[in-house]
Amino acid sequence: MNTSAQERGPIARATAYTIYDVGTLGGNSSYALAINNRGRVVGHTMNLAGVARAFLWSSSVAMQDLGSLEGTTSSAWGINDLGQVVGKTMYGDPNKRQVAFIWTASEGMQSIDEWTGSSDAFAVNDAGYVVGRGYHAEYSDNHAFVWMSGVGMAHLGPADPRPSESGLWALNRFGKAAGYTHSPEGYGRAVCIHVRTDRLSFLGTLGGSTSKATGINDLGQVVGYSSTSNGATRGFLWTVEHGMQDLGVLPGFIESSASDINNSGHIVGSMLTGSRGS
Repeated sequence: MNTSAQERGPIARATAYTIYDVGTLGGNSSYALAINNRGRVVGHTMNLAGVARAFLWSSSVAMQDLGSLEGTTSSAWGINDLGQVVGKTMYGDPNKRQVAFIWTASEGMQSIDEWTGSSDAFAVNDAGYVVGRGYHAEYSDNHAFVWMSGVGMAHLGPADPRPSESGLWALNRFGKAAGYTHSPEGYGRAVCIHVRTDRLSFLGTLGGSTSKATGINDLGQVVGYSSTSNGATRGFLWTVEHGMQDLGVLPGFIESSASDINNSGHIVGSMLTGSRGS
């Protein structure tokens, strides 16, 4: 969906697509969660033992098991054009915990967690910056982080992060990340932050109390979802020029959420049918 198409209504086009079955690692399900500009896909799938494992797939190479750090579960959330993959895996004995990882073809899977709590890496850009969220024992909550090889994991967000939870879901090539932080009242608020300068921008809401940003393109356009003044959830597009805009819903749907946006301004997401309150 994009804003111009929304104003004109839905457009029907006869477009030819090739659909690939990426398969599984022997189990009964698989989920593709990210794709890079070279057509390489990552996600997670069940193996023969019924264990979820992170995978890497392309149309020319069969699905590859990216492994785990302790032989248990893993899931891949992001991939850049260099083929670096990020996600989460279970790690540590005797008490296993979820840790963020980065995977490369030359070095395999490595933990990037330095906070000794659970963590998750959601995105990586071609400069090697990784963003996500992790549990910080000092603050007793999940907080947004940026990781860079040779530098390590650093907190991102307000100078005093203790009152609020935060996380980052998306990252563009220029180091701008999109995600959320909690207000002092405990409401999630969509934010955009630069990983090199730690400059934080609050994106607002559509009149309600909560919002979260889930995608960002290289133009700095941000998408996500927000509550409205009447309690509905709507997908939004945020730009520097126009702020947060309601993407609306199609007839027959009551709520919407935007997941990602590309550099052409095309937005993907989901909508909910039914009636609110039923």
